[in-house]
Amino acid sequence: MFTEKERAVINLVAAGINDVAKACRMVGYDNPSQKAHELLLRDDFYAAIENSADPEADVVVKSQTARKRFWARIMNDEEASHKDKIRASELLAKASGDFVDQVNVNFSPASLLSALEKCMDDEQPLTAELTEDED
Repeated sequence: MFTEKERAVINLVAAGINDVAKACRMVGYDNPSQKAHELLLRDDFYAAIENSADPEADVVVKSQTARKRFWARIMNDEEASHKDKIRASELLAKASGDFVDQVNVNFSPASLLSALEKCMDDEQPLTAELTEDED
């Protein structure tokens, strides 16, 4: 029996990723070389690759929908680590637009020049003038 991540590696290898360590890294293993070595020692690994003829498997990341399905599977996988579940949740939320980073910067060169001119005329600190203009 394979874990969700191991099935993901199998699907990637079946889809043409010939480097098993690279496939393990793409899936998110902390030590991809070690995991690749473990998988390559398993006889059922090769059989699973041969039997995995589904080019539209969720892990063959061809579309946004496929990636979302994959992340949702990792989130719900009982065997996945908490770290992997949290990361999958974060990626799914970002892909779904749950996090919107927006920065509004209002800059008026005219008000800056005005504040500089007042500062030069009154010999006051520039920060005091800028603070007053913001109100």
